Formats: sequence, C-alpha cells, structure tokens
Amino acid sequence: MTDTGAQTAFHVEAVRFAVGERTLLGPVTLELQRSRVYGLIGHNGSGKSTLIKLL
Repeated sequence: MTDTGAQTAFHVEAVRFAVGERTLLGPVTLELQRSRVYGLIGHNGSGKSTLIKLL
C-alpha cells in the first residue's frame, strides 16, 4: 500500500490461518493506518471474524 504519512496501526504480510492441513484464511497482506476508518465486509464464513481475531 502507499504511504499516506499516517502512523501504521497494524501491518500484516502473508498471514494465513489453518487447522491441520486445511487453510481457512490467507494469505492476507494489509496495512491499516491510525486515524482512518475501515470497513470489513463479506459473506458469512468468509473469514471476517478470524481476521479480526488474528489482528
């Protein structure tokens, strides 16, 4: 992502979540800046809650 001059609150790179051999989420790379508002949308079971728990 591009640098907006804001401080980084979270930065994750190629994060995955798996149970046994089954990958449930990933790979995810993102950077969230402080003082910004983000939305997380998706279908049921798409990994929204899992991503928040990982953060």
